[in-house]
Amino acid sequence: MSDVAYFNALYEKEDPFQYRTRWYEQRKRALTLASLPRERFGRGWELGCSNGVLTAALAERCDHLLATDLSEGAVAAARAMTRRHAHVSVEQARHPHDWPAGRFDLIVVGEMGYYLS
Repeated sequence: MSDVAYFNALYEKEDPFQYRTRWYEQRKRALTLASLPRERFGRGWELGCSNGVLTAALAERCDHLLATDLSEGAVAAARAMTRRHAHVSVEQARHPHDWPAGRFDLIVVGEMGYYLS
């Protein structure tokens, strides 16, 4: 099974990693946000945005935010999660192959790093 097929299969479930319901995930998200060195960022990028739970929180701290994920299902879920934030763009991308243009003053790489060889 390819990595695309693997993640697309995972995201057939609404919240495959239970980001919305597990206390551990809520705590990890709170710690991630608390560890950011500034209150506000001009341009942010979240790699491996999953279903957009952290993305929605990061949107409150960024003037512009790009969120990317490999899975079509994750991208759809993240778009739904952030639809009220016009300054957020969610795109399907394969990392480390696809990199956006421009510079960012915040880059968030979560547990997606586990999947890189």
